[in-house]
Amino acid sequence: MKNKLALICSLFLITLFLCALFPQILTPHGFDQQFPQALLATPSAQFWFGTDELGRDLLARILFGARVSLGCALLATAIAAFFGVLYGSLSGFAGGKTDQFLMRILDILYSIPDLLFYILLGLFLGRTFWGMLFALSALGWVNVARIVRGEILKYKEMPFIESAEALGLGGFRILIRHLIPQTTGPLTVTLLFQIPTVILAESTLSFIGLGLTPPYSSWGTLAHEGYQALRFYPHLILFPSLFIFAVIFSFQTIGNRLMEKK
Repeated sequence: MKNKLALICSLFLITLFLCALFPQILTPHGFDQQFPQALLATPSAQFWFGTDELGRDLLARILFGARVSLGCALLATAIAAFFGVLYGSLSGFAGGKTDQFLMRILDILYSIPDLLFYILLGLFLGRTFWGMLFALSALGWVNVARIVRGEILKYKEMPFIESAEALGLGGFRILIRHLIPQTTGPLTVTLLFQIPTVILAESTLSFIGLGLTPPYSSWGTLAHEGYQALRFYPHLILFPSLFIFAVIFSFQTIGNRLMEKK
């Protein structure tokens, strides 16, 4: 049952990625195309998810928003992976006082309230795609660094590392070729959980009006727009919220399944 659920979630994410890249698969309408004769239309055969206050197809806007939300999450996770692996591997491999000093820095960063930090940094960098991307990735690498550092400490005392040192391999080569590859399993699971965390953070900021600004449109901004018309046009917030939930659930389900196999 768990395997089937993880497979369904994987197929859903693959389908969503394809539809986000090629939205014409599901809808012939452009995300910014307006239909004045169909303002705030409810779901129908022509507009599966209805239209917004400007007569734009909500399905097309959700698929366009998937590019922004998923793109931001994937890029922010990639940045977190790069800096987290670099920082954590160097800290764990160096050991001693260097490791203690680097860990104290992580403790300080770990104590910063994430949402407040994202808001302040996002306002400073600007509420553009790139500004939000760097804001969301500024602290995302901290947890990755902790995981990688722990794995490095576990493996660097093992016999195969001692054998590599006896053969005269340098420290950098041992780190790159023998230690960092050992972190692949836990790192993959960590990053799978990191992606929905970033999606939720971006959606939360956009929902409260502190995220992306037009012409950018993410699931969070669509939910924010829909909330203003919740009483009379609930479809405007229902469908973006369902996509946020489905994507977060899918990534977490796949991550949990991989974690159970370790």
